[in-house]
Amino acid sequence: MSAVLELTEKSVRNGNTALVAKPYRFSVKTYDLMIERGILTKYDKVELLDGKIYEKYTARPYRISVKMYDAMIEKGILDENDNVELLDGEIIEKMPKGTKHTSTTRFITRFFYQILDEDVVIQVQDPIHLDDFS
Repeated sequence: MSAVLELTEKSVRNGNTALVAKPYRFSVKTYDLMIERGILTKYDKVELLDGKIYEKYTARPYRISVKMYDAMIEKGILDENDNVELLDGEIIEKMPKGTKHTSTTRFITRFFYQILDEDVVIQVQDPIHLDDFS
């Protein structure tokens, strides 16, 4: 994946701590709203299982496009209170910003402003469109 994930859960594997992205869980109500408001159609051949949307018959996770994600916001399915982002076709819950996160972000931002030419535009935690699914 080409994007840096904001990671939300810690898990332990072989005695080492690893950070794992926490996927957004769709409720039945949210899934039904997606169908009702035209974001998903009968042609999508998908189903909701355990809070995730899967392709029928293949059991592969269904990838949400940027267009669908934007429509979810426009049609009131997601709003500014949903602390989520779209990464590689999956809606991910973002980690709340704490002191360590904020301090590190400020330090790195200042560092890049000092070493890069003033013609360079530095975006810090702003939305970015990478491809059709991020």
